[in-house]
Amino acid sequence: MTNGSTLKTSSDREKLSALAFELSRLLQLDYDDIFYYFRLLNGEELPFSESAEKEGLIIRGMNERPVPLHPRMALSNIYRISAAKNPSIKKKRARIDAIIAVLIPVYEQNFVKPDKK
Repeated sequence: MTNGSTLKTSSDREKLSALAFELSRLLQLDYDDIFYYFRLLNGEELPFSESAEKEGLIIRGMNERPVPLHPRMALSNIYRISAAKNPSIKKKRARIDAIIAVLIPVYEQNFVKPDKK
């Protein structure tokens, strides 16, 4: 998995799944919601998920299409909620930031339009 590339191979998908598992463990969240969010970031078209919306990972787009939030915003939302419930999570912030750094290029490749000059 390289920065700036989508995660299309089975090896990349396994790495994505491992990151989702690690993040779900760090923040005490449902793995399925996190993996769903990661798959959306990777450009997959999936049905809308109420639980991912409640977790602050996605918003409703046109035609009820799920739109993932930017990784920094989504994971910061979750981090603040989780840290308020369990202060020991604050010790894990550096690893959460490292995961965000991996996800940002994937998000930007799939959801940020290049500037027209």
